Amino acid sequence: MLVALISTNYGGIFSFSMKAALLELMWTTIDQVIVQRHGFLALRIFRLIKQKGYLEQDSINELGMIPAKDAKHLTYKLVEDHFIFMKEIRKSYAPSAPPGKVAHVFHIDINQV
Repeated sequence: MLVALISTNYGGIFSFSMKAALLELMWTTIDQVIVQRHGFLALRIFRLIKQKGYLEQDSINELGMIPAKDAKHLTYKLVEDHFIFMKEIRKSYAPSAPPGKVAHVFHIDINQV
């Protein structure tokens, strides 16, 4: 962990973490790129997925307070541009469950963004 120590003219010393500073710079840069390409609603979706981890499309509509049509369009635009990723998860692991019960959840993999 890189820590920078800086002294002031008044005799005080403070430190900050370079790792935390660079991480914040990275997230801010990604946010700005999303706003420039897709607008503020797309940024709201991105931050919501970042905060919650994994979300389904219905949850994005509800929590983001975005109309369903716009939320779906912007979510798939973010998937297309590789800002968020989609994962298929079976809803039921019971052998008697009908086939095709799959939930699509969205998540952020920062190594691939």
